[in-house]
Amino acid sequence: MNFNSKIRKIIFISFAFSLINTLEAQTFEHKAINISIGLGISMHYETYENIEYTSTDGFYAQGEYVLGLTKWFELRPYAGFITTSESESDFINKELPRYYTKTTSFFIGPKARINAPIPYVAPYIEAGYGLSIGSFETYDVNKTLKKNGIVAHVPFSIGLMIGKNKNFDVGFTYLYQSNINQMNGAFAIGYSIELD
Repeated sequence: MNFNSKIRKIIFISFAFSLINTLEAQTFEHKAINISIGLGISMHYETYENIEYTSTDGFYAQGEYVLGLTKWFELRPYAGFITTSESESDFINKELPRYYTKTTSFFIGPKARINAPIPYVAPYIEAGYGLSIGSFETYDVNKTLKKNGIVAHVPFSIGLMIGKNKNFDVGFTYLYQSNINQMNGAFAIGYSIELD
């Protein structure tokens, strides 16, 4: 980890704590805890021709503290865990060069969600910036990347909030980690518990 990377991570952590302290003084339309689980997946960030594209799967879980500023805009500090690995059954054509990725990591950060304020089925999109802490491996025809430690990621999700109170949600969530050529994520199902 170089000096600039350490500085960025210190600034990020300081910003996150400052944001949490500022938010405590705000008045929110609603507060909730959201728990989601799903089928985790890891994929290579780059693509090549004539290569077997192998993704790895596993388990994904995430918790979010939901802070609703309006009916359509929420702040969602989050923390979670993902683990993915490959097996011999993943190798379809042993004649082609191939790549694969695997990870076991905890992740944390702040993100924001914009959702359509319509009843029963409301589409949403969300993004933010966070850190992943764990073990990462990326294999391809040009290089092998192995890292244990902290890497930055950009979370991005799309999905639907469902129900009269929009307590359920289903969606695709991803963590883009370009410095290790990985994209981790899941198809996840979540449930929100209101705190008001």
